[in-house]
Amino acid sequence: MTDISPAQDDPWARVALIQRDRWASNAVSDEALVRARLAVATAGRLRPKAVLFWGVPNAGKTALKVKLLREISQSTNFCGQLKRLEVLVVEAPVEADEARFYEAILQAGHQYIPSGNVRTLFRAVSAFLDELRPDVMILGEAGNLNAYVGARGTVCINAIRRLCNVNRMPLLGFGSA
Repeated sequence: MTDISPAQDDPWARVALIQRDRWASNAVSDEALVRARLAVATAGRLRPKAVLFWGVPNAGKTALKVKLLREISQSTNFCGQLKRLEVLVVEAPVEADEARFYEAILQAGHQYIPSGNVRTLFRAVSAFLDELRPDVMILGEAGNLNAYVGARGTVCINAIRRLCNVNRMPLLGFGSA
């Protein structure tokens, strides 16, 4: 929760301070925040954790994501890391397709998207991730990955798993049905 000092005389400043942090602390949300912190703590390990936060709309998934991003950005020693964590925030494409997922990563990093097949996109994403060296990948709208439950969806999920394992970055997914 946001610390509100009683020394502030301006009521509008207090309201703005309260609205800036919309985190409602309760047992469920605090447990979800602890799980997210534990997943982020596995950054750099050989098998990083992957956590999916799934729920109905207005359940607080975006508030959890914003709270975690705020904690990471404000701390230089988050979860025992001695350096500032580099976070890659990607919105999942509307259709679960490997090429579209690679394009979404490049688009999130404001990188040039080459034309060509999946292999060309994979090389561009690998070069981008080698340059950026992200510690954590946050995948928004992870429910879109269920658009295809056939071979294309499986290939896309395996591509995500491969990128996270090769780059040793935990994955935090946020989505709804």
